[in-house]
Amino acid sequence: MDMGRPWMVLVALVALGLMVGCAASKRSRNRTDVVTAENIDLRQQNATSRYQAREAQLAQDRTIIELQQEKHRSTQLGDDLANAEQGALLGREAVTELHRSREDNLRHVARLQAIGAEVDRLRVQARDSKPRPAPAPAPDMGWKPSPHLDAFAADLRARLGGAGIALPVEMRTTRDGRRRVAVVLKSAFPAGKDSLSYNMEAVRAVVGLGQLISSSYPGSHIRIEGHTDSDPIRKSPFASNEALSLSRAQSVRVLLVKSGVRESLVETTGHGARNPVASGSTKRAKAENRRVEIYIEPST
Repeated sequence: MDMGRPWMVLVALVALGLMVGCAASKRSRNRTDVVTAENIDLRQQNATSRYQAREAQLAQDRTIIELQQEKHRSTQLGDDLANAEQGALLGREAVTELHRSREDNLRHVARLQAIGAEVDRLRVQARDSKPRPAPAPAPDMGWKPSPHLDAFAADLRARLGGAGIALPVEMRTTRDGRRRVAVVLKSAFPAGKDSLSYNMEAVRAVVGLGQLISSSYPGSHIRIEGHTDSDPIRKSPFASNEALSLSRAQSVRVLLVKSGVRESLVETTGHGARNPVASGSTKRAKAENRRVEIYIEPST
């Protein structure tokens, strides 16, 4: 009995050791499972983080590309807007200029109509009025100047005054010593203009002169010389002062022919600013130099 008891104790100790070992082994396996699960979870988290990082990078790249595209589009829209505003401004200026040109054209047409009406009125008035006594015209002698120019000039002044035509008659001497009788249309043209439609008083004077020449001095040769001031051509449509002065002379020629002067007896020239009658650069001097001189060479 005494020998069996230690064996029982030993068996019990072995059993207890086995139980403790089993428990420790179980706890070790449990810990291993936990660690393995944690590692799996960490790997999943890392994979998720890497995926999210890639998505974030792709989103950032897309955002940068869209931002660049929007900046380019914004720049393009700004350029388009600037071009549109420029085009609108030019369009408005063009429309305004067209309206201004049309208004100027309408005013010019009205002035020409007024001139035509005035010429017709003066012609009717001259036809219906009692003719003034005048000496019978002598035969045409080929437009040679009369040797009695002073008498002719005095007669012309008297007839102009009697008809109420306020145009000065002056004696002019050319460089070769030739004397001529000139009716001078002074200060009648605005700067850069060739039309008398701006000055109805000058129109009436020229029309009256044409009627007087036709009735009292038929067959006379008429030479019309245009002149300008010394200002260079800037905004005028004429190429030079010579062209402007010639156009002024032709404007006077049109009125004289409409008033009854034979067209074949009238010639025109333009002298530009070469022969001024007033010196200086004042407005008055320039206005006096913007003139037309009408030379009348009677046939007798």
